[in-house]
Amino acid sequence: MAFIAAGWAGSAQAETEALATMIIEGSAGVPGELSLSLQQSSAPAADAGDWLRRINGIEAVRMGGHGLELVIRGQQGNAVNILVNGGFVFGGCPNRMDTPTAYAPLHSFDHVMDNTSLRDAPMMKMRSPTESDTLTWKSMVVQQLADSDLRFGVNVLQNERDARIINDTADKVAFLSWPDVTTRQFGVFAELDHYLGERTTLSGGLRLDYSEASADAADQASDTGVVAADLYRREYGVAGELDHKAWLAGGFLRGEQRLNDTDTLYASLSRAERDADATERYFAKGDWVGNPGLDPEVHHQLEVGIERRLANGGVEVVAFADRVDDYIFRDTVDGVSVCRNIDATLNGVELSGDLRWAHHRETRGQLSWVRGDNLDDGGALADIAPLRGQLSQFHVREVWEAGLTARFSDAQDRLGPDEVALGLCGAGC
Repeated sequence: MAFIAAGWAGSAQAETEALATMIIEGSAGVPGELSLSLQQSSAPAADAGDWLRRINGIEAVRMGGHGLELVIRGQQGNAVNILVNGGFVFGGCPNRMDTPTAYAPLHSFDHVMDNTSLRDAPMMKMRSPTESDTLTWKSMVVQQLADSDLRFGVNVLQNERDARIINDTADKVAFLSWPDVTTRQFGVFAELDHYLGERTTLSGGLRLDYSEASADAADQASDTGVVAADLYRREYGVAGELDHKAWLAGGFLRGEQRLNDTDTLYASLSRAERDADATERYFAKGDWVGNPGLDPEVHHQLEVGIERRLANGGVEVVAFADRVDDYIFRDTVDGVSVCRNIDATLNGVELSGDLRWAHHRETRGQLSWVRGDNLDDGGALADIAPLRGQLSQFHVREVWEAGLTARFSDAQDRLGPDEVALGLCGAGC
């Protein structure tokens, strides 16, 4: 955007003097994109997960003493793409105790878990060194037309993971838990934002990915004679070729309409596919076995929202529904943690608002509710937060603010397999 200003200087001879050209540049945000900065946070955060879960609709689960696992509208793990400085991050712990949000922008991790460093040594000393190396690459072209913005590009994602579980007491490798696993994904995409006047925006996009995975050490025996391929055969009847290949297709349509100077209505439809990660497909331990035969998840999502923004405050209401074919579901069968495909739904509502009711006083509130259903077996999906929200009162100045926040949560009586309700703090406070 360029703005050119000129002025006139008058005299008896009506002489003209042209002022220097002023150019003002700016960039418009992508429709539907939420952009935040750390300066907008009302209090310090322990890590990125602690900061992000303050946004309505984002919850967190604490898997270990460090780091929070984000849950966005009932989805978590590698179903949530987390990028640091533009690159994907995969932690080194199969159980995601070191979540990606806890890391600095590094993409290669040497993670070690044991049962001796932080406690009295037991009779059987166990240790699990892991490695996770990630390569990401993305190239995108942005073209601005008269009434449209076009973005298209390609991206590559490769992750190599290797892990062993070692019995230090016997000095033997008990399991090759990540048996030299490699996952790759090559994708192309195109997105278009079309502006129909000043009040209407239509957006759409298409994406196609080729996904592949392999476990090169699946047929290799550990020191105790355990072979990952034998565990896959025992739990799922999977034998022979364990490599996986799939094409993943997705797309979306979104419309945004400014009804007047204060109200905006928007709606979107989307289809997305997600392939299983290294743990879901290939993890190999006596009581926890991945499934090489998993199909990709297929999400069909609908979202509708309306926002009112006034001079002294605003309110936004959003409702969403997600029908998932071949949802990757972790279950326990005869004491063994397994993964299988089911059909599922995720539905929810989010309400947020703020009100500046005095010169330096502002009240903010948010409320969210999600329901996840297992359509094959009945019952609930795991790690779904109950109805919950928060109410905050702030004293706001130009460069600082102080406030008090009260968080509340309903009891959760819809639990997934092997889940126990722990109250608000157990949900990740």
